[in-house]
Amino acid sequence: MLARSKSQFIEYFSELEDPRQDGKVLYPLEEILFLVFVAVLSCAESWKLIVKFGNIKLDLLRKYYPYEHGIPCQSTLCTVMSSLDKNALESLFNKLFINLGSCPKELIPIDGKSLKASKRATDKAVHILNAYATKRGIVIAQKTVDGKTNEITALPELLDEMNIEGCVISTDAMGCQKKVTSKISEKKADYLLAVKANHSNLLKDIENFFNNKKLLKTADFYEEHNKGHGRVEHRKCYSMPINDYLKREHKDWKNLQNIVLIERSRTHKDKTTIEQQFYITSIKDNNAKVFLNYSREHWSVENKLHWVLDVTFNEDRCTIKKAAENMAIIRKLILNLLKTYKDKRKDKSSLNALRHMASWSDDTLNDILSVV
Repeated sequence: MLARSKSQFIEYFSELEDPRQDGKVLYPLEEILFLVFVAVLSCAESWKLIVKFGNIKLDLLRKYYPYEHGIPCQSTLCTVMSSLDKNALESLFNKLFINLGSCPKELIPIDGKSLKASKRATDKAVHILNAYATKRGIVIAQKTVDGKTNEITALPELLDEMNIEGCVISTDAMGCQKKVTSKISEKKADYLLAVKANHSNLLKDIENFFNNKKLLKTADFYEEHNKGHGRVEHRKCYSMPINDYLKREHKDWKNLQNIVLIERSRTHKDKTTIEQQFYITSIKDNNAKVFLNYSREHWSVENKLHWVLDVTFNEDRCTIKKAAENMAIIRKLILNLLKTYKDKRKDKSSLNALRHMASWSDDTLNDILSVV
């Protein structure tokens, strides 16, 4: 996938410009990148630990690169990784996974995550939009933004760098924008977008339709119950095609086909809470069961990606601040590689276990790096 061979690793990063002056380079850029990649894969999560890993595993690393001058020091790693153009590295990441194609009807939730440990006294935490392919279990694109308020402008740019034909894109209310529906439609994909008060006229009209008992009887309906951990959850989904009024009043929402209401009730310790969420979608088939499944699957970006980055890769506690954006890309490359390895080898080990196994066994590490 990324490091099947030395030549493949060099080819992938060949477009990156080395920020250092040619006459002062002791450690080639590809050696530094490979060291960081393999060390983080093997549970090293600070410059100090990456250097220690490199010195202990120097013989292994030299099977891929000469490392003629040994392992660079912490300050060199920090300087090089923080100096790399984050936009260029991000673009390489997105290019790598655009070539994988798309899975028809696959849900791709897009959601933002802040790197809490990157916050400084004078700067906000780095905020990144992630696109997660739910069927394949990999991150297919990311976009660094200045803060949550800029997700609105960053989202269409991110969509431009993705191959999403035939897929379904989901976002929270922040991504519910007319430009976003136009961009998704332009990319020959569908959308399921949460609607909240940021589009008050649209929300009001949708609420009026679902509050009309006569219209509600015509809606497609599906419900499901779940029990566990002392909680009882009940989900109801109502969906209906838009009529002429909605088509006329909200014509700027590209390819709008159906409106959706999902009502969730949760009972825990004799206390019941009920919440409602409204959606718009370009999916033509009016199928409440499908919409409910998509709405639940959307949260995999939180519990299968963001949670994994924080718990398995310690992203929120990472002490690396200056190169936070670039290290975030390295972690996602590793996550995707491990997911691919698990699928190819039918390995049921957790991602955390695989990282530890890679640090213990050179054979396991080489096997993981060889996966395409």
